[in-house]
Amino acid sequence: PPPMAAEAGRVQISFPQHAAALLDSLNRLRLEGKFCDVAVHVGGRVFPAHKSVLAAASPFFHDKLLLQDGSRLLLPAAIDPDAFEGWRAGGVAGGGAGTR
Repeated sequence: PPPMAAEAGRVQISFPQHAAALLDSLNRLRLEGKFCDVAVHVGGRVFPAHKSVLAAASPFFHDKLLLQDGSRLLLPAAIDPDAFEGWRAGGVAGGGAGTR
C-alpha cells in the first residue's frame, strides 16, 4: 500500500512510482511525436520536445521559454547536440541510456 502521513487532520497518500510513470508517459509521447510543442535546434539538428518538461527540468529552459514565444528554440552553438539529446532523453524524461 502507498505510504500515508497525517498532518493537522489531513491524510496524505503518496504514490512514489507515479512520478516515474508520468515521466515515462511524457517520454513515450515525445518519441511518438505527440503533443510536442517546441522544436529545439542544436548544432544543425532538430529535437522535438515539450515546453513544460524542458521548463520544469531546467532554469535555463524555463527562462528561455518565458522570454521567447513560439515553436522554435535555437540553442547556442557551444551546446553539443549529442549532449543535449542525452540530457533530454535520459535525464529529463527519465529514460535510460540509448533512449531517443
